[in-house]
Amino acid sequence: MINLLLLSLLWLGCRRDKTPTIYVHKEMLPYCWFPNGGYWVYEDVTTPGVMDSTYSYGVPSISVIPDDYREGFASEKYRCGIFFQGRQAGHTIFAYGYGSELQFSFSVLKEAFTDSNGYHEDDVFFWDSTNPDSLGSSGNMLVALRLDSIVVSGMVYHDAIQFTTIPPQAANRTFETVWARGVGIVRRSMTDGTIWELVRYHINQ
Repeated sequence: MINLLLLSLLWLGCRRDKTPTIYVHKEMLPYCWFPNGGYWVYEDVTTPGVMDSTYSYGVPSISVIPDDYREGFASEKYRCGIFFQGRQAGHTIFAYGYGSELQFSFSVLKEAFTDSNGYHEDDVFFWDSTNPDSLGSSGNMLVALRLDSIVVSGMVYHDAIQFTTIPPQAANRTFETVWARGVGIVRRSMTDGTIWELVRYHINQ
C-alpha cells in the first residue's frame, strides 16, 4: 500500500513538472504555411517590368523546440525554405507563451537569410491569441491594416493583413508585408526601396 502511494505521488510530481508545449495558432497558418510548395511571381512596382519569383524548396517540417532557454515551455515550429531575389532563405513560425501560467500566446513568422554580411532575420508576421481580430503590435512590428479585400496589380485578394516594422530601418531586408489568406505575401516593401507586388502564383493542393 505504501509503495502504491509513493508511486502515485511520483506520477503526480512528474505531471506537474512536465514542460507545456505552446502551439502555433491555426488561424495564422492559411496566410503563410503552404507545405506542398508552389511559386509566387512578383513585379517591382518602383521599376515596372522587373520581375522576380519566390518558390518554396525542400521538405517542409513541423517539430517541437525543447525548453532549451529555460523559459518554462516548449514551442511548436513550422519551417519552410524559400528563394527570393536569388537568395536562399527560410520561413520559420514559432509559438511563444506569456501571461500567468502561459494562458496567452502569440505566433510569429521569422524570415531568415544569409549574405556576404552574415546571417539576418526579420519578423514579418505575427498572430496574438488575445487580440486576433484587432490592431496590435509585437516588438517592432505593428498590424497597420486589416482589410476584407485589397486590389494588388489588378487582382482582388480577401482577408488581408498588413504588417509594418517601426521604424523601417530596424528591418534587415523586408520592413512591410501584406498577406492574404490562402495566398501568402501579395505586397512586400524592402529596405532597398523596392516594392514587390504579386502578379501570379500557384500553390499545389
